[in-house]
Amino acid sequence: MSSTPKMTLEQELAAAVAMARACLDDILEAVGRSDRLGALRILRDHRKMDRGLLAAVAGIIGHITDAVDAADEHEGIAYALGQLDEAQGLVQDGAGERIDRALDYLAPPLVCQDCGRQKPDVQVMPDPFTVAIEPESTDHEQMTLCESCATAHFEES
Repeated sequence: MSSTPKMTLEQELAAAVAMARACLDDILEAVGRSDRLGALRILRDHRKMDRGLLAAVAGIIGHITDAVDAADEHEGIAYALGQLDEAQGLVQDGAGERIDRALDYLAPPLVCQDCGRQKPDVQVMPDPFTVAIEPESTDHEQMTLCESCATAHFEES
């Protein structure tokens, strides 16, 4: 029976980065065979903002920020934490919002998930029903609705 020697933390991280890069290479190769809009949606899922590659990268930055905050008592820690928080926001929000704008421009109008019609007024939005019931919550399901269906969902509350 053979045993694998335990890797150091640096080796584990290097192996994880190598695997992630290989997966990204696979995505790049697949992008050439797929539609450009699908490729953009891999980066940013407009229905569930916590999915997609940008959300994963932002999550890693956030986790590192928390670890640095918990472990480091360096004099300039507040500045460093601020920079990391900003980097996290830029990845998910800054880049993500720009991808959303590009998708809005490139994509045909969305299809309402309730009535099934493709109309220019269809938007991705938090569920109007749960927003009306729990306005303080920030974890509402994202829905793709036209104006009339959104109004109907709101009135159900």
